[in-house]
Amino acid sequence: MQRRDFLIHTLTTLAATAIGWPLLSGKAAAGRYKHIVLLIGDDHSMRVIGSYRSADAGNPSIKTPHLDQLAREGMRFTNVFCQSPVCSASRQSFLTGNYPHQTGVNLLFTPLSDEKNYTIAEHLKTHGYRTAAIGKMHTNNNLNHGFDLRKDTAEYNKWLISKGGPRPVPTDVPVRDMTKTKGFSVDQWVNPGVRPEPLYDADTLDTYLTNEAITFIQAQRANPFLLFVGFHAPHAPMNFPVEFANHYRPEQMPLGRFGPEDLPWTPAIFRNLTDTQKREIVAGYYTCVEYLDKNVGQILRAIDDSGLRDNTLVVYISDHGYLLNDHNRFEKHTLWEPAVRSPLLVRAPGLTRPETVSTELVELVDLVPTFVEVAGAPALTTRGKSLVPLLKNPKKSHRQQVFSEYLVDNMAMLRTDDRNGGPWKYIFSTNQYDLGLGYEIGTSRPTGYLHRLYNLRHDPDELHNLAGEPAHQKRLRAMQEQLIAVFTDSHPDAARLPANLTIEQTLAWFCEPRDEVSDLEKRGFPHPTRYAKKAL
Repeated sequence: MQRRDFLIHTLTTLAATAIGWPLLSGKAAAGRYKHIVLLIGDDHSMRVIGSYRSADAGNPSIKTPHLDQLAREGMRFTNVFCQSPVCSASRQSFLTGNYPHQTGVNLLFTPLSDEKNYTIAEHLKTHGYRTAAIGKMHTNNNLNHGFDLRKDTAEYNKWLISKGGPRPVPTDVPVRDMTKTKGFSVDQWVNPGVRPEPLYDADTLDTYLTNEAITFIQAQRANPFLLFVGFHAPHAPMNFPVEFANHYRPEQMPLGRFGPEDLPWTPAIFRNLTDTQKREIVAGYYTCVEYLDKNVGQILRAIDDSGLRDNTLVVYISDHGYLLNDHNRFEKHTLWEPAVRSPLLVRAPGLTRPETVSTELVELVDLVPTFVEVAGAPALTTRGKSLVPLLKNPKKSHRQQVFSEYLVDNMAMLRTDDRNGGPWKYIFSTNQYDLGLGYEIGTSRPTGYLHRLYNLRHDPDELHNLAGEPAHQKRLRAMQEQLIAVFTDSHPDAARLPANLTIEQTLAWFCEPRDEVSDLEKRGFPHPTRYAKKAL
């Protein structure tokens, strides 16, 4: 019997006996909340939310009234980290509560194995919850992974055809040429012209998904349910409906910082952007966030109007962050702070006081044990740590360090809290492969193992790498050993680590992805030796 099947069999047996929780039909489990709703932005930078504004981050003109409402009604977390700055790896990590090197999904196009993984949806479904995933999941397959209902772009396209197509937009309205948004040039991918797609709001993808989520909420209000809603905004190609055009003036948009150390690492696609183009890209991104916020508000309203507010846990996150000219880029695919930090807003009626803030370090894998606990289901063994104690007391200690990895580039990170003169961050990469899918850097970047060490208290923009400075070698070595310890404790192949490797060789061995590589991956990230079988 496969591990996953064994887990399902065991938990189902426990749930059907007096040993475990009763299987329920139309009744809440033995936990605090009958309903759990996870709202997921795509590439949403924490800084582009009104409630996260500060003197040195974000823009006071961003309009996110509904996300701000969610923050006022619950808890806002300020130090939340994804487990990979790429969609598929991050999403499967917080779906299972395990790190990407544990799920087997490290590369962009790797399918989530149903044999090797057990999801929060499977677990709560076993314990009486109706389950739905509406919108982007990026599992790279058509399996349900425990969700009773799944809807995304295929269902949207059928719906749009069934209604006779979208309402025509007048020809004098400036819109994007949608035949030119499928590639990876600047114009195709990041919308420097700040033009809307030729669709009214009612005909757009994310609004369709929002309406489907509301339909599910209304139909299942009498039943315990777990609902994931994966919005596509503000992900490139940064499309938004015509009603949202001209909401932001490019000349007023802020730009992230970069320094001389960043120039050799800048992908070619971004090297020749003018400041005007950069500010236009940011204006388009902000517009997409406002469109996203509108849809969040509709779902919050549906929960409240259905009388479900008091027994519904509502959580908003992004799968990761996004660089908005930080380090001279417009993307994620790195382990710098803007790429790996995620917003986290939680409305937990009766558990959390309104307008509270937690600055504790959190990983997105912490969502799974949180959902399990508030549902009253049996605990799962994951890398996550329940946020319930923090929801009760935002000052309670949670984690002393967080971990993230981007194994597309053989890269991993350890980031500490603010003690001992920190926070500190260490990033390792073998630096042997170029990026793909239009983000190629080329031969400008240095070769060989790459080490980055930052003191985030004194250098919050991560512009001054301290890894080569003699005064910091002791800390560098300590953080390398801490990073190896995370891998040793969690990696499924850790027992096969070869003996007598150097620290760099050990990190390189752990940072090699073991994914079942798809043909899409090979086409998107070509390299003559990248996919050769390597000895474990």
